[in-house]
Amino acid sequence: MKKLIMPVVALLLIVQNSYLLAGDYARQAKVAAHANQWEAVYKLIDDGKIDVNERSLGGLPLIARAIELNNLGVVQELLKRGAELNTQVWELPLKTASMRYFSLGDNMPTIELLLQSGADPHFPNTLGVSTLDYVNDHSPWDPAEQATHSARKQELIKLFEQIPPAGIHIKGSEE
Repeated sequence: MKKLIMPVVALLLIVQNSYLLAGDYARQAKVAAHANQWEAVYKLIDDGKIDVNERSLGGLPLIARAIELNNLGVVQELLKRGAELNTQVWELPLKTASMRYFSLGDNMPTIELLLQSGADPHFPNTLGVSTLDYVNDHSPWDPAEQATHSARKQELIKLFEQIPPAGIHIKGSEE
């Protein structure tokens, strides 16, 4: 019996230490992403220390942080590394980009990249709300922003309605 217990205990210690290391790597990625030190994040991904879809940022994937910062180059790099766009999270990457567009109007290239990369405006988040639903229902709090907001809203609706449910089929994506 002792001969069986020792290897099991050793295996449990190895698994536990691996889990702690994985947590440390996720924490490192979170700190680096918040500090806008994306080369460190890329290294953790490329070395297999974390998954590109790591959700250590308050449940948000790394790509959401890049979108919040309006960093198109980082969004492109994360997409190259396999960042998922249509996955069950509360804040979908396309919704994050749309929220920024409503507020600042400065990231249409990011929205276009996400759509070209397969983001589906009809895909529901964990609450069952799609980005298209969000855009249709969104209104500004400040009445002075109504005209600008309305134009941006119509632009996004027109763009999103061109995408069929289930997104654009990208060569090499799942059938």
